Amino acid sequence: MRDQSNSVAEFLESEFDVGKYDDCSSLTLVQWSNALVQRWAMQATCRPECIQEVELEQYKNAIHSFLANPLWPESINRVPRKWSYRGESYSSVREPLAADIESRIVDVKDLYAAALGGQSVMFPASLYTPLLEIDLGATDDQLKAEFSSWLERKRQGMDDAPSFMEFSDSMFRNWHKHRVLAFIDISLYALVCGESIPNHLIGKHLYPDEFNVDTGERVRKVVRPLAKQLLSDSNIAAMGRAAAHGFYSSLEKM
Repeated sequence: MRDQSNSVAEFLESEFDVGKYDDCSSLTLVQWSNALVQRWAMQATCRPECIQEVELEQYKNAIHSFLANPLWPESINRVPRKWSYRGESYSSVREPLAADIESRIVDVKDLYAAALGGQSVMFPASLYTPLLEIDLGATDDQLKAEFSSWLERKRQGMDDAPSFMEFSDSMFRNWHKHRVLAFIDISLYALVCGESIPNHLIGKHLYPDEFNVDTGERVRKVVRPLAKQLLSDSNIAAMGRAAAHGFYSSLEKM
């Protein structure tokens, strides 16, 4: 197959500046989350073979803006959204709401209709019992043990269990060290241009001052897999949850 990387290669030679990504060394969890979710959305929706020429140019302009100003303050400093249900922001631990009761009524009606139809069904607990009952007379240790057991059972029954991860400053420093955000932007630009860029060329521009190291192999073995992991649905979701939790928890302590 013919190598089509000329135009992207020329862009890297003439315009790309990895120094614009130096401030990644001090990004917070919220800022990393904002930066990555924008790239994730672009990767998820940008399919050159499926979109019109006008839209393709819009994608190119958007990704070019990443490369020109990758850490635009108004973009990376956006307040994270709380994870929500029906448009309202709820805490992960809360009292039952009217919407919860309403959804249970629908479930009961559906089950009742199924029973009338002769289907074998198991009815839920009474509509007037709590969604989760807690004995406040129990000790903290008892409650924690019972809740952990209940939570484990519930998650095992989920079709798509949520991803959880602890994000740390050392992790962020590692991402910066490998210039992973710059790699993602170069890869997105190549994607929207319908071109492929060899690892050695990417390595040359990510690590311009490293002459005695095979930076192309570093890209292949370390940076490319890391970027794929960071842009995975599960990681983006985990970062969003962690960023929102950290941000709103800090406000509550003020």
